[in-house]
Amino acid sequence: GPLAIGFDFIIDRPTDPAKDAALADALKKARAPVILGVINESPRPESGKPFQSKFVAEVNRSAGHIYFEKGHNSLVISDHVVRLMAKPSDERTYKNAFAEQLAQQAGTYPKPKSEYISWLLQPKDQTETFFTLSAEQVLSRGGGPALPIKELLNGKIVLIGGNFSDRDQHLIPLSVLDGRRYPGLFIHAQILAQFSIPS
Repeated sequence: GPLAIGFDFIIDRPTDPAKDAALADALKKARAPVILGVINESPRPESGKPFQSKFVAEVNRSAGHIYFEKGHNSLVISDHVVRLMAKPSDERTYKNAFAEQLAQQAGTYPKPKSEYISWLLQPKDQTETFFTLSAEQVLSRGGGPALPIKELLNGKIVLIGGNFSDRDQHLIPLSVLDGRRYPGLFIHAQILAQFSIPS
């Protein structure tokens, strides 16, 4: 019973055909609205329509780009820190941002007045900024007691993605505290919070 599901994995090439088909089927049959995270694509005449386009068409779900704005100034060397929400852009294959598409899918929320992300700090009790579950916990494969997943996710926006040490790790203003890099999914959650959506 989530309000909406954001699927933040890049599906730009085929893998195992049976697994690709199973993933497409699961996304197609999900009862909650699903937004796919996508990247720019440029079709090459010799290869035909890009795999990502075919996949998005097959699952018949909305898609939003997963890029972040880093605020480049021609007079200053970029520090590559993510500070801004991405603006809609006709230069992108998919014009609107992933997080904004999720906000629209979940309900009517006012667009933030500023493009700067107002970062939520970690709670004082040192719990996570956003409630996070591993795939093992969701699927009850960790050996511990099964979690009440339906109750935990009901009425929430659920983001599904990876936290990989070698990719999709970004500097944000909070990185100044300890130099830590944050996964893209954390930044999308921060942007979603700008739309005053319950998390």
